Amino acid sequence: METTEMREAAGRGAKLLDAILPGWENRVDTATLCMWNNYTCVLGQCVGEYKKGLIRLGLPLDDAIAVEYGFYAGEEIRYGLAPYLELAWCWRDEIAARLQR
Repeated sequence: METTEMREAAGRGAKLLDAILPGWENRVDTATLCMWNNYTCVLGQCVGEYKKGLIRLGLPLDDAIAVEYGFYAGEEIRYGLAPYLELAWCWRDEIAARLQR
């Protein structure tokens, strides 16, 4: 997934979080945000764990859907952590934009 696609996906996910978990951006510690960890990813920090977050948002436990909303990088392991690091920066931007409002 390209950076532009990741930004768009994180934007979709952020809008969904805005609608279902208002103030979610205040629950995420961007210093510890780690998108490859089920507990320190955006959903993990908002509701306690990645899968619980998908369920709370009414999303199926489906990797392709999670990718569409920027909750999962969806890249093969051969790419290492780079896609997850990039996705975390996209989320940091979404959070910063909300905190500046």
